[in-house]
Amino acid sequence: MFKSLFLVISLVAGLLVSNLFAQVTFPRSVTVGWDPNAASEGITDYTFTINGVATTVPVSVCSASLCAQVVTIQNSNPNNVTVVANNQWGTSAPATLTFAVVNPGQPKNLKATK
Repeated sequence: MFKSLFLVISLVAGLLVSNLFAQVTFPRSVTVGWDPNAASEGITDYTFTINGVATTVPVSVCSASLCAQVVTIQNSNPNNVTVVANNQWGTSAPATLTFAVVNPGQPKNLKATK
């Protein structure tokens, strides 16, 4: 079973977030990562799905501590990610993450005082 599914922005930090507030332009590349399963589980690959589009991630591209997939985010709409692990006996329960990259907007209520 997965320990965590997390979002990494510019490979700086792992965040368990639903909204990431950042000054960004779109499209924007982000890295979604997860903790790999134990070697004893015989994982052959992972199925990574974002917004309904599935990709197979071979276990050979994972390190002992990180599996990751770089994706391109087109806009600030919510993004739905699901990852499942596969081996010769079946498929794991899904790990899910929903996130949006949101620009915080311009400052408001600025006042000058004497």
